[in-house]
Amino acid sequence: MAKNLLYAAGHGSLKEVKRFLEKGIAVDTPFDSGMTALSNAAFAGHLEVVEFLLSVGADPNCASEMGVTPLTAATRNWRVNVIPCLIKAGANLHHRTEQGHTSVMIAANWATLETLQLLVEAGADVLDQSPEGHTTLMLAALHNDRSQERLEYLLERGVDINAVTKEGASAYSYANEKGHHELRDFLVSRGALENDYISPWRRKKT
Repeated sequence: MAKNLLYAAGHGSLKEVKRFLEKGIAVDTPFDSGMTALSNAAFAGHLEVVEFLLSVGADPNCASEMGVTPLTAATRNWRVNVIPCLIKAGANLHHRTEQGHTSVMIAANWATLETLQLLVEAGADVLDQSPEGHTTLMLAALHNDRSQERLEYLLERGVDINAVTKEGASAYSYANEKGHHELRDFLVSRGALENDYISPWRRKKT
């Protein structure tokens, strides 16, 4: 039955969500990896379902086994329509997933500039780093689509262009390694130092 609630939320069926809750299923019942109906609805961007679940007591900070919360799920999938609702309900902007990533780091890595801006305007910190030392700028440099505008946005807010991880990687090295030459050249134009770091997984292939 809990599985049905999760699927109904993920498909945006408010009628079915209400029906399953009326049968006595707890609103934050986890399924498999710990995902809840709210996380599933947030990931899929179903605002009406998200608002309803919050109104009946769903926890905006309930995390899965991997540390995924409704906010990090919505951020990963660029759901700018539900992010403000979750933040208003008390979603923790500084929560870290199992990988040590906050919502703003996930946005820098995967999402759009609009998503990133929403989080920062709500109080997320662009200077967040993972335990290994990955910065938001490094994560943005890993992806070529929509990245330059995110890089500019992060640099304007003080993210260190030459920061390095514990292993020695930098935003420059990630852009260079991924073959994102336009991003690499953009970083150089802003003062990035060359860095010949190569990720361990790539070293094994050579």
